[in-house]
Amino acid sequence: ELQPGTVLLGRYEVKELVGQGGMGAVYRVYDQIRSEDIAIKVLLPSLTKNERALERFLNEAKISSKLSHSNIVNVYDVQKDTVAGQADLYFLTMELLEGQDLRQIMDNQTTVGRPFEIDDIKEYVQAITDGLNHAHKFTVHRDIKPENIWITDEGEVKLMDFGIAQLQSTSQRTQTGAAMGTAYYMAPEQLKGKSDIDGRADQYAVAVLMYELLAGEVPAGAIEPIAELRSDTPPAMADAIMKALSPRPEKRFENMDEFNQTIQNSSSSTKKSKSKKT
Repeated sequence: ELQPGTVLLGRYEVKELVGQGGMGAVYRVYDQIRSEDIAIKVLLPSLTKNERALERFLNEAKISSKLSHSNIVNVYDVQKDTVAGQADLYFLTMELLEGQDLRQIMDNQTTVGRPFEIDDIKEYVQAITDGLNHAHKFTVHRDIKPENIWITDEGEVKLMDFGIAQLQSTSQRTQTGAAMGTAYYMAPEQLKGKSDIDGRADQYAVAVLMYELLAGEVPAGAIEPIAELRSDTPPAMADAIMKALSPRPEKRFENMDEFNQTIQNSSSSTKKSKSKKT
């Protein structure tokens, strides 16, 4: 925990804690060189305590800092500092975003009993897949879920936390409380620990997210066709989601663009939104 007024590297003055989760904490800080507020994400020491994990994190952080795209949070750099009484702190410096994550928006929709409109879901998918299409030239996200999708006050969609999921072992995810939330969105090949993960794993996660936005629940076990849970789902969209949810990556779409184009070209139904879950 960093106290307000703490200065890291003689440059970043901590102002306030703005969020925390299974992988660390995010603070608003004042960057004395940039002369503006930015965000830093301080990672849990347990995520970087061994050399192999630390090397993976540093490599992924370098890639993240090069992912310049309007639908990806802008990561400036990865830094290290030592605070009295604590182990070395590794942290990412990034743009400060105002708004809320997609999970908060989903919770609000559930509270008021209002399902997401088909066209709104299409807009989310367009932005998410645009960001992933760009990212897949360099890396795989590996942890697409509502908590890692930020919606700014202006309505912009930003993907966060590229590659951090690979730093956590199953035991670490359990200890930090991140196991269940993450596992629901992970492709089967990820859950099996395979090393040859590609962009089709992110495609699977986006399909899980779409299923949840439509039905109000994540697919689990023997997956019920989304069209049976949400009757106004356009047939082409329903088919695309089920294809992307295939347990075998070779049966999914070849890339995010093909998946997205199928979604965007699906005709919106004029039926009233209806979910089996009320």
